[in-house]
Amino acid sequence: MRNRSRKTREAVAAIVVALCAPTGVLAQPRAVLPVTNFDFGQVIRGSLVYRDFIIQNKGSEPLIIQRIGLTRPLRTGPLPGVIKPGAQAGLRFALDTTSLSGVYNGSIQLYLNDPRLPVALLRFAGIIQSTVEVLPNPVLQLYARRGFAARKSVEIVSREPAPITILKIEHPPTRFTTSLETLEPGRRFRLTLTLKPDAPGGGGIDEILVRTSSRTTPLIRLTARTALLESLFAEPERLDFGALSLAAVRRNPALARKLRTVVTLHGLRGPRLELIAKSELDFLRLEPLPAKQDSPRQIAITPVPEKLRPPPSAERCMSPSISRTFRPSA
Repeated sequence: MRNRSRKTREAVAAIVVALCAPTGVLAQPRAVLPVTNFDFGQVIRGSLVYRDFIIQNKGSEPLIIQRIGLTRPLRTGPLPGVIKPGAQAGLRFALDTTSLSGVYNGSIQLYLNDPRLPVALLRFAGIIQSTVEVLPNPVLQLYARRGFAARKSVEIVSREPAPITILKIEHPPTRFTTSLETLEPGRRFRLTLTLKPDAPGGGGIDEILVRTSSRTTPLIRLTARTALLESLFAEPERLDFGALSLAAVRRNPALARKLRTVVTLHGLRGPRLELIAKSELDFLRLEPLPAKQDSPRQIAITPVPEKLRPPPSAERCMSPSISRTFRPSA
């Protein structure tokens, strides 16, 4: 009986030792993606781009794709339910570029049951070229002095299989006119903007609408940034130093020097020109800068800390706002 009890105790101890002994590496899936980036280069808008990504399971337990996240308009085909240990699967993704233009940076997030890689990130990127494109870009910037002719042109290029026609060009008539020249019938056109000499002074931003016979691009939107400048003008025309704390500026005069602004006087050129700048605001220091050959003259404007005062209408205000149009006088 005693021997039997001893053998029973030894058997129980052996079982306990076996249960407590280390079992080595835990059984789990291990996801491996040989390729995670796909750059499809340049494609014409409307193309359908496909890519297959390979995912491998190098673990000892089944790998499961629990869910997936996509950058629109990416879409995916059927996903494998389970990837067995030692197996691999292909994941197909497709991009419809009909609604895209320019640079596309898409991402794919795979949510996995792999504790070491719970989320795998894939990249799907490239450039989509419009079938009808404005070159070099759809923004026309045109600045001129009154009395001088000024024009700016862009090209409208079609890559569609069938020729297209420019049906109509629409824009406000106040500041400029437009003309269209055919460079290659149905393929290339030159749109020229001409600034009107009697246009209102100053700058303006207008939209130009070009209507075409293209099925994919029936409307092209361009932006015209124009300015008709007088013979002498300052740039910038308005200085706004914002809100200044008198106490802070007087404690640290360097704060005022950081507000130093350089004003360019277009229409005044040459080192022989004597430039005298003055202002009715005594808290501003105006300093003509050294002249450069064939360059507009410039004036540096800096607030003077010891002369800053609160506005007369708010004598208790310790943060006066200085905002005054600067007009050069010689």
